[in-house]
Amino acid sequence: MKEIFKRIIAEFIEKELPEYFEREIKIETATNRVVCLIGARRTGKTSIMLNRINGLRKTIEKSKIIYINFEDDRLFPIQLENLDEIMEAYFELYPENIKEKLYLFFDEVQIIENWEKYIRRLHDTGKYEITITGSSSKLLSKEIATGLRGRSISYEIYPFSFSEILGYKKIGKNYYSEKTRSEIKSEFEKYIKNGSLPEFLKMGENERNKAIKEYNDLVIYKDISERFRAENIFLLKYLVKFLFMNNGNLISFNKIYNDFKSLGLSISRNSIYEYTSYLEEAYAVFFMQSYSENIRVQNRKPKKVYLLDTSLRMLYALNEDLGRNLENIVYLEKRRKTEQIYYMADKRELDFYLPNEEKDKLINVSYITDNPLTLKREIESMEYFMENFGVDEGLILTNDNEFVDENKKRRIKVVQAWKYFLEMG
Repeated sequence: MKEIFKRIIAEFIEKELPEYFEREIKIETATNRVVCLIGARRTGKTSIMLNRINGLRKTIEKSKIIYINFEDDRLFPIQLENLDEIMEAYFELYPENIKEKLYLFFDEVQIIENWEKYIRRLHDTGKYEITITGSSSKLLSKEIATGLRGRSISYEIYPFSFSEILGYKKIGKNYYSEKTRSEIKSEFEKYIKNGSLPEFLKMGENERNKAIKEYNDLVIYKDISERFRAENIFLLKYLVKFLFMNNGNLISFNKIYNDFKSLGLSISRNSIYEYTSYLEEAYAVFFMQSYSENIRVQNRKPKKVYLLDTSLRMLYALNEDLGRNLENIVYLEKRRKTEQIYYMADKRELDFYLPNEEKDKLINVSYITDNPLTLKREIESMEYFMENFGVDEGLILTNDNEFVDENKKRRIKVVQAWKYFLEMG
């Protein structure tokens, strides 16, 4: 394995890297902590890492930067005991750097069982600045918390935000210009329909549809079945289809269980919870809880499901539901900044409650509000929750309308979502 590491290390050091699009996420470096980039596959973790390497190469010798992608087939089947050979291989190639500070970049590190023990040992030498990526949420987070014990700082990486889409396509953000405003709104319609996974953004419709199916088959089915040893592929496929078609809806696991029973299939409730957790850990889906100060009440209520990317819904849905897609991208835009997001369902419904935000704590989403009855329902719902929470300002995000409904006691802003995303920073 050492000779393979030598080839991989030397090849990368000699390789010229292209300039990658600069994401808006700010990654702290030189903090004496391991930087962990976590997220689904193909959301841009590797590009962020390689951009960091490009930046370092401007001031640091290339030979002091080591990059290993653990998905390189030449390393299969790599084990924990093989990892010590990385630095052995490096120092045999570059013995002059044995006392120098080195920069280590390890891609898709979760492939190796107990990887955190090796990273912790490297970190504790104080000689290395370490960045890692991994494609798992709960499992990797748990490994980081227990294995690295305060030695790490983690960042969740998502598909492009709307602001990043405009930057990637070199579209200005000054919406006061009529031409630019038209371009922005056109891109926003595409965002709602097609999502924002980076590699799909410049594809035509046919190519994109094919790529989305391949992404689904490879990243979701193959990754999950291999990583979690999920043997019941029928159950996995059923859950993927069910959840992907129901983004923005309340999900009852008891209903899923009863559906299986009605089909004459013997599936335990535990299996449904287990396989659903696999999809969540792979960042394919997110589940949002109802807000309650009573944890037992909160856990009893159905959860809302959202997708990593709205493009995944179109694999199974027979029709576009732009309202649900808009709600999904509002969730993602907020989830990039906080995990504390809830829904409320009482006499009325509230799409998003963000308790830790200074403003915009209460948000409803309605794709079309030009129908007076729809608008009346949204206003009344917002008023209900504003009164309950003692909040004097609420926000309704829409695709087509913009105004302020205000009286002496409260203020409700109706804002076009695209504009809100650009202004929220």
